[in-house]
Amino acid sequence: MARPYTSQLRSEQAQATRLRILEAAARVLSRPLADFSIPAVAEESGVAVATIYRHFKSKPELVDGLFRHYAEQIAAAAGVVLGETPTMPASPDDLYPTFRSIFERQASLDPAFQAAFATELGDQERRAHREERIRLAESWLKSITSRMDAEDRRRLVDLEVVLTSSATRRSFDVLLGASPARAADVVAWAIRRLALPSADG
Repeated sequence: MARPYTSQLRSEQAQATRLRILEAAARVLSRPLADFSIPAVAEESGVAVATIYRHFKSKPELVDGLFRHYAEQIAAAAGVVLGETPTMPASPDDLYPTFRSIFERQASLDPAFQAAFATELGDQERRAHREERIRLAESWLKSITSRMDAEDRRRLVDLEVVLTSSATRRSFDVLLGASPARAADVVAWAIRRLALPSADG
């Protein structure tokens, strides 16, 4: 029986095309009052409409792919692979390096991705993946929140979700002129201050 043929080059080309489509989708979505459509993304990316449909079966799947790509970029900065149990910080003191990586990655992403996330479609995607993000935060903070009662644990998880968002990082930049490192320091400090009384008993 013949083995199925796989080509590393073909796989790399497919991945490059997929990324090109996602980057074009972000640019189209980030335009004011953009007519976000598969043909508009095809024109922006320089690939055929049929090529986009080979990678994404529908416009909603393309939008979901765009925001999953964004989420994967941020998760990778935190050392997390989406869908896998994250490595948990041993103590609140371990938060800063991760928050700094997250904020620096958010700030370094293509402005089109950042602008696309600021649209109503971006908000819809956040709502669609809200529970997934909360579960990830719960897993990640488990060791820090283990001594808290259930209500305080949920409050800290909610706070972590909000404080590590791209909107928070952008607010630090716009309102305070703070670098991603400074924003991470303040956010880590706040969570440590809330978590340490419980951790100390």
